[in-house]
Amino acid sequence: SYLRILHYVTPLAYRRKLDLCLSSATQLLRSWLLAKAISMLFIGVFIALGLWALQVPIAGTLGFIAALLTFIPNLGPVISVVPAALLAFAISPTKGILTLLLFGFAHFLEGNIVTPLLERRIVTLPPALTLAVQLLLASVTGAIGVVLAAPLTAAMLGVLMVLHPADPQPSSANTRA
Repeated sequence: SYLRILHYVTPLAYRRKLDLCLSSATQLLRSWLLAKAISMLFIGVFIALGLWALQVPIAGTLGFIAALLTFIPNLGPVISVVPAALLAFAISPTKGILTLLLFGFAHFLEGNIVTPLLERRIVTLPPALTLAVQLLLASVTGAIGVVLAAPLTAAMLGVLMVLHPADPQPSSANTRA
């Protein structure tokens, strides 16, 4: 119903461009969400198996929490380690340190191998732009801004790709030697 209202208030001459912008934003958001879901699944399984191997109780639940918090770029991985580390340190200092190392290694793999490979194949979101939008939205709206920064950045880039398409590369006949 909101899209119908948006179409109604948009002049006829711009409705085609509006449809292209919405379609591009939707496609980029879907691609980003797919890449993020695969990354979250990787973290959840890796953490759950690692904690299970370390014999930390409720390893599956802690892996699930880590997977969910991976949705929040930059801040989520830091928050996700807290419950697992507290539980592991309550059992023994060795398990606590091994849990911290497990989370560090898992998020290192995810941040440096898994996510870059996924984003190269599925969606391209510039990390610096995402971080800048996170900082801006965090200062304006707080924690919810941090959570929504990446999907809003993806939607914004989808719209910008339609409004300002990349300049075509000059052909060799038009270039000067």
